[in-house]
Amino acid sequence: MNDTTKPLANPAHEREWQAQERAVLAERTQAAADADDARSREYRLIARALSEAPADTLPEDFAASVAQRALADQRAAVSDVELFTSPFERRLLQLLVAVFGVAIGAVVVLLGGETLQSISGSILAISAYAQNPWVLALAACLALSAGGQLWRPRER
Repeated sequence: MNDTTKPLANPAHEREWQAQERAVLAERTQAAADADDARSREYRLIARALSEAPADTLPEDFAASVAQRALADQRAAVSDVELFTSPFERRLLQLLVAVFGVAIGAVVVLLGGETLQSISGSILAISAYAQNPWVLALAACLALSAGGQLWRPRER
């Protein structure tokens, strides 16, 4: 029966609980199943399955084999993450970074005057907004939130 002395608050839940308990008791005492309704038969079947030992037993080294498999999977995932491990890939990456650096330098030289004037105009516009204390408070909150993410423990 119910472990607590008071019945459940919901009458439908209480009826279900009582039906489950009657089915468990009937299964334990091996009472005749002729008068049972479909719900009691289902509950008795569940009670019987839960009272029997599982048919398949795990091998003795199950935990060790699962741990070894998980470790192998983890090592495989880590080796997949390591990019640019060959010297050719590293040299190619260095070459691409150098090409992009030269391209950025060329753009700054060719369009530098206009770009620097527009950037300085944007900085002046932003500094006008920075005089507002609410904008400073917002910036401080965002900085604290981003900084807090750095100290948060990482999941492994």
